[in-house]
Amino acid sequence: MPLSDAEKEVYVLIEKGHSRADLQKILVKSENTIKKQIKGIFKKLGVKNSQEAVRKVKRKGLL
Repeated sequence: MPLSDAEKEVYVLIEKGHSRADLQKILVKSENTIKKQIKGIFKKLGVKNSQEAVRKVKRKGLL
């Protein structure tokens, strides 16, 4: 299942090394919204953390 536009936006910032707190400030979204989007990214990619997500996307050329 492909990432939504909002999830892609979050992923790009994660890939650049931004923290969840950074994401909230940059995207002007609540902590819960950011958590849900990150959880959705991990679920769709079948990973457990940000490092795995970045490796998988780069390895498979998903974005």
